[in-house]
Amino acid sequence: NDAPALAQADLGIAFGAPTALAAQAADLVVTSDRLERVLDAFALLATTQRRIRQNLGWALSYNAIAIPLAMAGAITPLAAALAMVASSALVVANATRPLLPPRVDDGTEVARRPRARTV
Repeated sequence: NDAPALAQADLGIAFGAPTALAAQAADLVVTSDRLERVLDAFALLATTQRRIRQNLGWALSYNAIAIPLAMAGAITPLAAALAMVASSALVVANATRPLLPPRVDDGTEVARRPRARTV
């Protein structure tokens, strides 16, 4: 069983169809036997971290501007509520962008096949 080695490793990666114990001990489970899926997982991780930083930056910036304006009475409570809903929708939309298929360059003859987002 690979579970003890996966648990002890700095980064345990289980491939294919691991046992339940091995899957639980692994840091990353790749349901394919293709090694390049590990690179896909790291790319998805980097994209996710970038989106988290973007969303935190947007939320902090919005609140740094909107809260003082609302406290000063420069905007109505209704406008503040609508702006907060719009801000939340923007954060959610930005968070779901990695789920979209990659863009296809219109200048190529062969369209790229959308890459799987699950590893």
